[in-house]
Amino acid sequence: MKTYTVVARRSGDWWALQVPHVRAAHSQCRRLSHALTTARDLVSGLLDVPMDSFDLRLQVQLDDDLALAREQAIDAAREAREATERAGIAMRSAATLLVERERMTVRDVGQLLGVSPQRVSQLTCRT
Repeated sequence: MKTYTVVARRSGDWWALQVPHVRAAHSQCRRLSHALTTARDLVSGLLDVPMDSFDLRLQVQLDDDLALAREQAIDAAREAREATERAGIAMRSAATLLVERERMTVRDVGQLLGVSPQRVSQLTCRT
């Protein structure tokens, strides 16, 4: 199945769309989420082929400063997810040690870890 690249660039309040390997394939849409649907209709009409006879790949082109800001935001979100996962593992380990080894109540462990007794029960529950 043939795959066409749809290049999307911001143009004022619109997204300008171009499909480089399809002659005269230019269009626009208000929202990026509509880009592939708009491009699929365009390519299908220009090539006179069924809409499901090809694939599309979206390539968004941003100015360098915007691309850098986007990359930094995505990296920061990934780092936050990883930190949250590490924190969950550490919290589970600490709660388990305090409850099982030190035989502390869930209330005491909750106070030590800054979580509710119910959360301590969830952290130490073995399924």
